[in-house]
Amino acid sequence: MQSSTRWPPWVAVDEERLGVRPPWLTEDGLPRSSVHAILQSRDGFLWVGTEEGLVRFDGAGFRVYDTSNTPGPRNDQIWALAEDRGGTLWIDG
Repeated sequence: MQSSTRWPPWVAVDEERLGVRPPWLTEDGLPRSSVHAILQSRDGFLWVGTEEGLVRFDGAGFRVYDTSNTPGPRNDQIWALAEDRGGTLWIDG
């Protein structure tokens, strides 16, 4: 088995056959239901990388960071997330 730092692991699920619903969908606050990366930072936030921006979940709600509301990102696709020893969030998009 080979691994890649460019493409994080993923799992495909047939929701209808399993009779389950993903915990969060667009109607819950995600900009897109397809998720490429998830990271829980040291401060407890859950960070989610989607095709339409970076999302922070604080346990109660979502905040979306994308090109329309955040200076800096050149596109909204987030492929990988990492946190360094200093607590800086690194984003591959």
